[in-house]
Amino acid sequence: MKTSLLTTGPYMDMLFDGIIDDLTGYKLADGKIPLIALDDVGAYSLWIFDNPSESAGLNLEVATDQVSFAELAATFTKVTGKQGMHKAVPLEEYLVKAEPYPGAYSNWIVKLDVPRDESFMTWREIFAAWWRYWGEGKGATRNLAFLDRIHGSRIPSLEAWMRLKNYDGRPRSVLKDLHEHRKNGVTED
Repeated sequence: MKTSLLTTGPYMDMLFDGIIDDLTGYKLADGKIPLIALDDVGAYSLWIFDNPSESAGLNLEVATDQVSFAELAATFTKVTGKQGMHKAVPLEEYLVKAEPYPGAYSNWIVKLDVPRDESFMTWREIFAAWWRYWGEGKGATRNLAFLDRIHGSRIPSLEAWMRLKNYDGRPRSVLKDLHEHRKNGVTED
């Protein structure tokens, strides 16, 4: 049996969902983060299945662009005309502001009857590791030339994605979130 992996990174579309709802409050170092446009993920998945001789045993790490938070803020300013600014803050300071509620589980938007045990991580544990990894640039290992060969019509950059999506910095829901679950009668514990 042959195996292939498809490794994404943070979705560009999460910019709509509040991941940078305040560009002035983000954290960590100037590491580059491999952001992927959700519009392009399917083409890479299909390539894996259509090209087993090349994809077998491959960890296909995909990205649309690899940018630091400072570059993200500069691109935001260029595209929207609104002043974007990045200010690194200590991780602990950020986590206090961003945590959904104190002690939230990593799966904090699920029904109360979901079993949890000592193996479950908190939201803070998950995201502390996540931000250290991305913020220090450890995930920016994408081979963009190879990705262009696989998907020649991919969205080429963060700027192109912002223009394509008419991104203006105003939040709009992309992923399911707590507000949608509350509307449907699901509450956190």
